Amino acid sequence: MLEEFNVQKVIGYFTEREYDPEGFARQVASEQVGSLLLAVTGNAAGSAVTGQSKIRKDDACDFVRGKINGIPFHGWLGKTNAQPGDFVEMAVMGQGDHYVTYALMIPEIQTISMTPRCGAGREAEISFGKYAVMGIGSIFLVILTYLRIRGVDWEGIAFCAGVFAFMLAMAYFFAMRSIRKNPGPVILLSESIFSALGFSDPQWVNLPEKTKKG
Repeated sequence: MLEEFNVQKVIGYFTEREYDPEGFARQVASEQVGSLLLAVTGNAAGSAVTGQSKIRKDDACDFVRGKINGIPFHGWLGKTNAQPGDFVEMAVMGQGDHYVTYALMIPEIQTISMTPRCGAGREAEISFGKYAVMGIGSIFLVILTYLRIRGVDWEGIAFCAGVFAFMLAMAYFFAMRSIRKNPGPVILLSESIFSALGFSDPQWVNLPEKTKKG
C-alpha cells in the first residue's frame, strides 16, 4: 500500500542511458511483498534525468515520490492518478536505501503508468509499422490516380507502382528484422517492465491499445 505519494509535473529530458535495461532484464526478480510487486535489478539506468548526452528527448511527465512498505521511492512516469492508501504493484530498481520506479499499476481500476515513451513490445512496434505502410501505400495510390487523370499511360503507372511496392516491402522487411533482432533500449525496457508486472507475451503488449480497450 502507498503510505506516502507526491506528484510533480515536470519536463523530463531522457537519454538512452535512462532506458538502459541490461541490469533490469538480467536480474529481474518478482515477489509479492504485501501489495508490492518488486522487480529488483543490479545495474539499470535509473539515474536522475540529466542532459549530459548529446541526444535528448523531452517529455511532459510526472516526477513521483513516496513511500511503500516503509521504503522511499521516486521515478519519472506518465500521468498517474495514484493516491496515498492505494494498493499498487510497482516495477522498481533497488538503489541504496530506496527504489527507482519504472512503472506503477493500480489493479483495482486497471491503470498503469510507465516511464515516458515505454508502452509497447517489439511485436507491437512492428504492428505499428504495418499501419504506417498502409498509410504510405494509400497516399501513393492517390498520387497514381492523379497521374492517370493527368494522362499518364497505364504501363507507366504499373511500373511506378511495382517499383514503389518493392521498395516499401523491402524497407518494411529490414525494419521488422532490425526491431526483432536489435530492439532499442526503450522497447527492451518496456518488455522487462511488462515481464516484471506479470504480463503474458511482453513482446506483444501494446499498452495504449490495452488502455483504450479498458
